[in-house]
Amino acid sequence: KEWRLLADILNNIGLTLDLLTSLVPQYFLYLTSLSTLSKSCCGLLAGATKARISAHFALQGHLADVTAKESTQETAVALSGLLLGMLLARWIGSHDRSTWGVFFLLLLLHQYSNYQLIRVLVFDTLNPQRCFLLALIDTHTPCSPSPSTAVETEIEGAVPGDRPFPRPQEVADRESIFRPLYLSLWGPRIGESLQVLLAPLPLSLPAPSSQVTLQRLLGLWRGRPYLIGLDGSARVVVCLQAGCLEGDTLAAFLVACRIHHSLHSLRQTGSGLGRLQAAYGLLVTSAASEALLWWEEVDRNGRLERGGWSKRDVWANLKPNTWRYDPHGKTKDS
Repeated sequence: KEWRLLADILNNIGLTLDLLTSLVPQYFLYLTSLSTLSKSCCGLLAGATKARISAHFALQGHLADVTAKESTQETAVALSGLLLGMLLARWIGSHDRSTWGVFFLLLLLHQYSNYQLIRVLVFDTLNPQRCFLLALIDTHTPCSPSPSTAVETEIEGAVPGDRPFPRPQEVADRESIFRPLYLSLWGPRIGESLQVLLAPLPLSLPAPSSQVTLQRLLGLWRGRPYLIGLDGSARVVVCLQAGCLEGDTLAAFLVACRIHHSLHSLRQTGSGLGRLQAAYGLLVTSAASEALLWWEEVDRNGRLERGGWSKRDVWANLKPNTWRYDPHGKTKDS
């Protein structure tokens, strides 16, 4: 969604630069070059996102039909816009102020329409933002369902007494175009080297305490193809074992998001060494075990699938880094 919106922004920037060439003709070459670059990037992004958005509207096996209809509609809209543009140009004439006024009005209308377009898209695949929101929303879901929820659960064939799981529509209503930036800076990191996870321990904790913390951390994730800990800034990091499957990668990231929410209150207090010590203390005492219990319940009862979520294209959507650790003591970049 964010890339589709960025494509429209770049297209509008290119159009604005084209119009500016008449005001500052001495910079014609620079402005036209920047405009062409913006429009080229727009075409690249729009083409890459178009296929995914078309698949969103298509039923299984009907992607070609949707693509053909979308192309026909696009041609019709382009022809209508051409006719209206000719009439508008004749009405405005050579009045510069009117030209700029109408241009910015249509520009804002175009950008607002595209923003509303991406707001109505509801995807059932899991990317970092949707995993982050699933872990957040389900945190505040009551353990005992209401009578209406119980009826819905019975209709859908859910386990009696099971909590309702957030559906794609509910998560889509909470998605933000700015949250991916937050996640890239402060959210869980997946596919990191063991060095990132282990290096802060002896630096932040006394020798006996760091050894105990490390042993407890390894004990928490025993038998699982991943390790979850903290880096030097108390940011949650996930180390994946060599041969980790897509389902394990998804589980690791959802658990990491749950831990991130548990540690969120510590980000508001303290800094540096004190915050890292407090975060590791909370991680090994309660946050990790609570997150694991949450995921085991979700996985055991099939709440993801019953909630309408798909587990396809996990690696393509989560984009984990390429570091993998060998359980026999080697770390490698796969």
